Amino acid sequence: LRAGVAGYCDFFFTDDLTYSNDELLGKVFAGRPDDARVAIERVVTAIDGGTWTHDDLESRLRALADELSVKAGDLFSLVRVAVTGKRVTPPLFASMSILGRERCLARLGAAIA
Repeated sequence: LRAGVAGYCDFFFTDDLTYSNDELLGKVFAGRPDDARVAIERVVTAIDGGTWTHDDLESRLRALADELSVKAGDLFSLVRVAVTGKRVTPPLFASMSILGRERCLARLGAAIA
């Protein structure tokens, strides 16, 4: 159990995230890396100016999903991999709150690159 929990949460303790483009893009953005890049760029814009709380992050990204005409869960999956390097993690917005604005924005920027 200990190894499982450590593997599940290691992104809190390192900024060296390793994931493939396929993991980042998932099913929805597979074959559409330009759309994924635009979505992540819009995520950065949407969350950069607000308060850095669970509720505000979720509200902003749900609104953005509507603007982009994608399911919120599909956008959240893209963000989850960009921010944590994993498809399965503790709750996304709580994780982002703990990681902090600078680290999340840096990781989103790395995903765009």
